[in-house]
Amino acid sequence: MKATRKISSPLGSLVLEASLQGLTRIAFSLANARDLKSLRTKGDLQEQKLRRRLQEHLDLAERELEAYFSGQLTQFSVSLDVQGGTDFQREVWQALSKIPYAQTWSYKDLAHHVKRPKAMRAVGSANGRNPLPIIIPCHRVIAADGGIGGYGGGLERKRKLLAIEQFAFLPA
Repeated sequence: MKATRKISSPLGSLVLEASLQGLTRIAFSLANARDLKSLRTKGDLQEQKLRRRLQEHLDLAERELEAYFSGQLTQFSVSLDVQGGTDFQREVWQALSKIPYAQTWSYKDLAHHVKRPKAMRAVGSANGRNPLPIIIPCHRVIAADGGIGGYGGGLERKRKLLAIEQFAFLPA
């Protein structure tokens, strides 16, 4: 069972998808999202409880993304349900989660982190298949020469995400 929700953000519309275990996907447009379907409100009591749980994941993700975009959140707590991907891709996604807020790693750094120092292209490819951009911060990976590198959501979105983190106002 899954649920989706479309939200507005400084990056444009985002589509969030959740399972009972947690957030499964963030898409930058409806074209990149799987079937966007609204939830039925009918069903037995058990089904309604399950649907409430899905909505709780989406509610928390929406609140946390809003706080992140306003510079008030540096670490997400929403439960994630990372589905699909190869073992290598999941290893890269896990390593991405270790890049500190407002810092960047190069693709080379990321390849070293997953103990495959010559696999920079494969790391870049896995990075581009990240199902939970922003929360699993693939935007924090840049080229070794300091250039911005690529981004599945588009370079303008990547620039905005890096700027949000660079100039975030975080109260003491």
